[in-house]
Amino acid sequence: MQGLLIVSGVINILLIATCIFMARKLAFLIRCDEAAIKQEREAVRCYELAIIHTRAILGALATAAADTIEKIRRDINQNCDQLNDGHALDRLVHLIRRDRRCGVICLGEQLKNQVCKLGGVRFVTADGQMPIPAALEFAWLLHSEARIKADLC
Repeated sequence: MQGLLIVSGVINILLIATCIFMARKLAFLIRCDEAAIKQEREAVRCYELAIIHTRAILGALATAAADTIEKIRRDINQNCDQLNDGHALDRLVHLIRRDRRCGVICLGEQLKNQVCKLGGVRFVTADGQMPIPAALEFAWLLHSEARIKADLC
């Protein structure tokens, strides 16, 4: 009987030690999870700030590109004969100002066809979009062509 009592006591001590070990392990895992959640929240905050910063930069780029394309259009109208582009540049400026934080302009089918007819095939993606820097390059292409035509006349 006394042997069973000793075995029972040893087993109880082992059970208590196991419970203490498991409680400490659980507390450690909870602390690790809290630290991981805190790090994930910090990473999300950093990504949010990066997105806000990137959108601000894209907005500034879009505004500058729209202003430049408007000036190119005015220069073409003042110094060259009227460019017969069907107001493609004006419509590009409008789209840039409307979607200024996207970085790309979604061209409609009609504007896409106009841009392609004017020699801007390489600036339009397969899905009918045009990055803002490509719109600016397209405007400079039209400006160069208008200057060349004005010099020839």
